[in-house]
Formats: sequence, C-alpha cells, structure tokens
Amino acid sequence: MDPHRPLVLVADDSRLVTELIRRWLQQVGAIVLTASDGNTALQMGLDNDLDLALVDHVLPGRVGSEVVQEWRRQGREFAVIMISAIADAETQVESLALGANAYLAKPISADELLEEISFVLGRSDLKKP
Repeated sequence: MDPHRPLVLVADDSRLVTELIRRWLQQVGAIVLTASDGNTALQMGLDNDLDLALVDHVLPGRVGSEVVQEWRRQGREFAVIMISAIADAETQVESLALGANAYLAKPISADELLEEISFVLGRSDLKKP
C-alpha cells in the first residue's frame, strides 16, 4: 500500500452518502472501502490496516458506537470519525467516550469532512483539489 494514500473505510447504510463520500475521498487520493452495515464494518476494520474509518452512528446490525467500541477493545487504533444525522450532545459525547476521534453531524460538506480528516490524520495534503 502506498503510504501517501490513506486506506479509509466508509460505513453508512445510505448508498447515496457512501458514494458521495467515496468520490470526495478518491479526489484526494484515498483508497476507499465501504460497508453498509455494522457487522460488515466491524469485520473490515479488523481485517484491514485502516488509516481511518468514517462510521455512521445508525447502522443495521450494530450501531456505529458499538463497532468503534469493539475495534478499540480488540486493539485497533486507527482514527475514527463518527458521522450522524443525530446532532445531540449526548450521542456525540458517547461516541467520543467509546473511541471515536471526532463527530460530525449530517449534512456535511466535502470541505468540512476533508478538513476533519486532515486534522485527525495530521496530514495537510488531504485537501480538495
């Protein structure tokens, strides 16, 4: 794997959201994996050497916070940004307490997402061209 191209998992049950985020990430050179449910996302996070996971809070099978908690329990330390239509402070605090590095409320823009990704990965080269 090219160390300059981050491997990113996008886990969201909305195909539209997943494809939109995939395009944004590919524009900045990321390699993108996708999952549409919590169980698949969990396994992909365990099976791959991810740099980052973008996880919807509400996923079929397992909710995003459960997925993140299990990754952390199993020693997976890649960055995680929780993305959700749920914008309340309690959900945000819970997600961060269970191991997410950041929390973004939908709807999000490409610029907002890429800025947050650059911040959590400590990379200034991941900006929209």
